[in-house]
Amino acid sequence: MDRLRGGEGADAVILTREGLDDLAAEGIVAADSRVDLARSYVGIAVKAGADHPDITTETALRATLLGARVAYSRIGASGIFFAQLIERMGIASEINAKARIVPSGFTAERLVAGEADLAVQQISELKQVAESPEAAPVLRESGLVP
Repeated sequence: MDRLRGGEGADAVILTREGLDDLAAEGIVAADSRVDLARSYVGIAVKAGADHPDITTETALRATLLGARVAYSRIGASGIFFAQLIERMGIASEINAKARIVPSGFTAERLVAGEADLAVQQISELKQVAESPEAAPVLRESGLVP
């Protein structure tokens, strides 16, 4: 995005909806040219064989997150979303106090290594880990995402 903002041209731009909205608002891309190419859900993974946590309501999600060591990244669409979500829920300081923040790579690797109880990332990335954890689009089920 910085390169586009710096004046560099492109024939096509593939970003998150939010990124495209920002560039359209700045007049860098044509607002009427935006098209959704894919959907990628943010999920919470548990170690293979573990019980799936209750995340069916905001209250249940809050309790699940507060009762676990969570691995997540603060970069990328899923990491930015999750960081904003826990801020909105008012539990960021509690989560971050015992979270395993992953600077890059797959958060589920921390789950498999026993360093976390839950891993948050895009489901497609959670499923890339060798000892495939069980992932579900649980944040969507909570009603906290559109």
